[in-house]
Amino acid sequence: MGWLQKRIKWPGLRSMVCIEATRQIDDKTSTQRRYDLNLRDGRNVAAMLGTIRGHWGIENRLHGSLDVSFGEDACRVRQGHAAENFSRVRRLALNLLKHEKTKKIGIKSKSKVCSWDHDYLLKVLSQA
Repeated sequence: MGWLQKRIKWPGLRSMVCIEATRQIDDKTSTQRRYDLNLRDGRNVAAMLGTIRGHWGIENRLHGSLDVSFGEDACRVRQGHAAENFSRVRRLALNLLKHEKTKKIGIKSKSKVCSWDHDYLLKVLSQA
């Protein structure tokens, strides 16, 4: 690993992992490779894999929630920093809506209620 540490100057870097994931849906098969730079020594493969899977699990749940609730994949904003700005606003809205507990409905429904009921919108926005 010395050659990699010298190139990227990352203190504590101890291993690099390549994960090849194969997915089959009906008769279509796709393979994807992901690389992970890690501070672990690479000897405990099960622990490293658990950490990496945990990261992607969180990432996938967040993305799924943003896409279902706010249609993130359908957004076609592309100029300048607009895409990143919209992403941050969506995450902020998602967090505010998740913390509002008086209505027992989904995030997408809470978002719609905010657009119809300004008192509820103010309740969501004024949470501590």
